Amino acid sequence: MGVPMSGIRKNIWEYLKDRVFRQTYVEEHVRAGVAHQIKAMREARGWSQAVLAERCGKSQSNIARIEDPDYGKFSVQTLLEIAHTFDVWLSLEFVSFGKGLARTANRSVKALDAISFGDELALVANYPNFKQLMNDQSKPYPQGAKSDGSHQTAVNPQNAFAPQQTGLMTSIQKPANRGILH
Repeated sequence: MGVPMSGIRKNIWEYLKDRVFRQTYVEEHVRAGVAHQIKAMREARGWSQAVLAERCGKSQSNIARIEDPDYGKFSVQTLLEIAHTFDVWLSLEFVSFGKGLARTANRSVKALDAISFGDELALVANYPNFKQLMNDQSKPYPQGAKSDGSHQTAVNPQNAFAPQQTGLMTSIQKPANRGILH
């Protein structure tokens, strides 16, 4: 089920031929997209702006400003701090317009929420069809997985990277003592 396309999305390539439109379109999507995603992740976890502010060492007014789609003046460092607070990966990359348009087609709360590493680790360890589940945006989180930064399922971190257990992570080796993946 796709998102109905407005007139502008149907003819986007025509509009994108204009350089000023193209630049403005990207700027607006980046500003609004980051703001909406932070808000979506916060709300999915049941956190208020004050809770997020406390957890990432910022004021509530800073969080309100960051969640304002018209603001858009956050630094990479601020985004990293917010990513650390949510325990998610932050991805900043330059892509073609086609990829950018595809990535912004679904702006639903479910599509914008990124589950924490702990939740993802529980899913990998306990759900053999995890990749398929994560690619199906229409399904809610499975029983035992929450998007609030916690999970109900106990996970043994020593076994979380064992390929025979998950069937998904055959190319990942157990991290060295430094605690990072290579």
